[in-house]
Amino acid sequence: MIRKFIPIFIILILSFVTIQPLLSSGFFPMHDDAQVARVIVMAHALRHGQFPVRIVADLGYGYGYPIFNFYGPLPYYIGGILHVLGIDSLTATKIMIGIGVVIGSLSMYVLSSSIFGIFGGLFSTVLFTYFPYRAVQLYVRGAIGELWATSFLPLVLFGLILVSQKGKRIKGILIGGLSLSAVILSHTVFGYIVSGGIIFVAVALFVVSLCWRKEAIRSLGLSLILLSVIAFGITAFFWLPALSEMSYINVGKVIGNTADYKDHFICPIQLWDSP
Repeated sequence: MIRKFIPIFIILILSFVTIQPLLSSGFFPMHDDAQVARVIVMAHALRHGQFPVRIVADLGYGYGYPIFNFYGPLPYYIGGILHVLGIDSLTATKIMIGIGVVIGSLSMYVLSSSIFGIFGGLFSTVLFTYFPYRAVQLYVRGAIGELWATSFLPLVLFGLILVSQKGKRIKGILIGGLSLSAVILSHTVFGYIVSGGIIFVAVALFVVSLCWRKEAIRSLGLSLILLSVIAFGITAFFWLPALSEMSYINVGKVIGNTADYKDHFICPIQLWDSP
């Protein structure tokens, strides 16, 4: 019994090393430095009984801002709840970030150990935990929603693996559906990409099953569709208003001038030394 917890203990130690800077006093500069502010406004909305939180009162120059109607709210629900419980906003933000890092390491171990065993799982987890882009997400870009979304991706893949195995299909649908829900609620773009990929595969399998009359393939395709339906149902409070109310915002004008990919190439030296 104790042996089963040894890998988890090792993973927690490995994760602790990556989030150690969060334990220092103050905060650190990042591209998206509004993390603490989002936790504060989320907590303020929760205290006033708003759920799900869509519009916050203290952003948008005091006029209110529908940030959580379009921006992945899941990490900030965690940070906001911690702040509501009495933890100061900065500490709540750091805990929120740390939770996302640890979830990623644990979920990667769940996925990789199911394929490669304990040692292969630990090795894969080390690679994932110390993957440079994970550090860029957190300590450079401050892309906390993206950090959380990528942390749940291994569990989505784990659910898909279970769906393909006889006797584990229901378990896979539940794990995959819940994990996909977390991805959608953490990062909108990642949610679109992952959901679109799963739906494409499901439809492709269903078409193949009709052509070749393979009941097993059809069942697999239907299982993936059910997994997606569960995820879309759980997250409907987020994506449905976002789609239906997109015409009332100017997001295209806000990001249009900065979204050209040609403006974001870097020189080789900037890969390891850049302000």
